[in-house]
Amino acid sequence: VEGTITATGKVVIGNTGYIKGDLTAATLDMMGYIEGNVVVSDTVMMKSSSSIDGNVFAGKLLVESGARLNGQCLIGKKDS
Repeated sequence: VEGTITATGKVVIGNTGYIKGDLTAATLDMMGYIEGNVVVSDTVMMKSSSSIDGNVFAGKLLVESGARLNGQCLIGKKDS
Protein backbone atom coordinates (compact mmCIF):
# COMPACT_ATOMS: atom_id res chain seq x y z
CA VAL A 1 0.00 0.00 0.00
CA GLU A 2 1.31 3.44 -0.86
CA GLY A 3 -0.23 6.46 0.85
CA THR A 4 -1.51 7.55 4.24
CA ILE A 5 -3.55 5.15 6.35
CA THR A 6 -5.84 6.49 9.08
CA ALA A 7 -7.93 4.16 11.25
CA THR A 8 -9.91 4.66 14.44
CA GLY A 9 -9.35 1.07 15.58
CA LYS A 10 -6.77 -1.69 15.23
CA VAL A 11 -4.52 -2.13 12.18
CA VAL A 12 -2.81 -5.48 11.48
CA ILE A 13 0.06 -5.73 8.99
CA GLY A 14 0.90 -9.32 8.02
CA ASN A 15 4.29 -10.85 7.19
CA THR A 16 4.19 -9.75 3.55
CA GLY A 17 2.53 -6.40 4.28
CA TYR A 18 4.29 -3.26 3.04
CA ILE A 19 3.21 0.33 3.66
CA LYS A 20 4.97 3.32 2.13
CA GLY A 21 3.39 6.27 3.91
CA ASP A 22 2.29 7.42 7.35
CA LEU A 23 -0.03 5.35 9.52
CA THR A 24 -2.34 6.59 12.29
CA ALA A 25 -4.41 4.15 14.40
CA ALA A 26 -5.55 3.26 17.90
CA THR A 27 -3.46 0.05 18.01
CA LEU A 28 -1.02 -1.62 15.62
CA ASP A 29 0.05 -5.27 15.39
CA MET A 30 2.72 -5.68 12.77
CA MET A 31 4.81 -8.38 11.19
CA GLY A 32 5.58 -6.58 7.90
CA TYR A 33 7.28 -3.36 6.84
CA ILE A 34 6.41 0.33 7.17
CA GLU A 35 8.34 3.12 5.48
CA GLY A 36 6.87 6.20 7.13
CA ASN A 37 5.85 7.63 10.48
CA VAL A 38 3.60 5.72 12.87
CA VAL A 39 1.22 7.49 15.28
CA VAL A 40 -0.70 5.13 17.59
CA SER A 41 -2.73 6.30 20.57
CA ASP A 42 -2.44 2.99 22.45
CA THR A 43 -0.05 0.09 21.68
CA VAL A 44 2.34 -0.77 18.87
CA MET A 45 3.28 -4.48 18.85
CA MET A 46 6.29 -5.23 16.65
CA LYS A 47 6.66 -8.96 15.99
CA SER A 48 10.11 -10.42 15.25
CA SER A 49 9.69 -10.12 11.45
CA SER A 50 8.60 -6.46 11.52
CA SER A 51 10.52 -3.42 10.38
CA ILE A 52 9.84 0.33 10.59
CA ASP A 53 11.85 2.97 8.77
CA GLY A 54 10.35 6.09 10.33
CA ASN A 55 9.44 7.68 13.64
CA VAL A 56 7.08 6.06 16.13
CA PHE A 57 4.79 8.00 18.46
CA ALA A 58 2.77 5.66 20.70
CA GLY A 59 1.32 5.17 24.16
CA LYS A 60 3.17 1.84 24.48
CA LEU A 61 5.74 0.01 22.33
CA LEU A 62 6.22 -3.76 22.57
CA VAL A 63 9.12 -5.17 20.52
CA GLU A 64 10.00 -8.83 19.98
CA SER A 65 13.61 -9.87 19.49
CA GLY A 66 14.53 -9.55 15.81
CA ALA A 67 12.25 -6.61 15.03
CA ARG A 68 13.94 -3.56 13.49
CA LEU A 69 13.23 0.14 14.06
CA ASN A 70 15.18 2.83 12.25
CA GLY A 71 13.88 6.15 13.55
CA GLN A 72 13.02 8.05 16.70
CA CYS A 73 10.54 6.92 19.34
CA LEU A 74 8.31 9.01 21.58
CA ILE A 75 6.52 6.64 23.92
CA GLY A 76 3.98 7.57 26.60
CA LYS A 77 1.01 9.82 26.94
CA LYS A 78 1.32 13.42 25.78
CA ASP A 79 1.33 16.00 28.56
CA SER A 80 -1.81 18.16 28.56
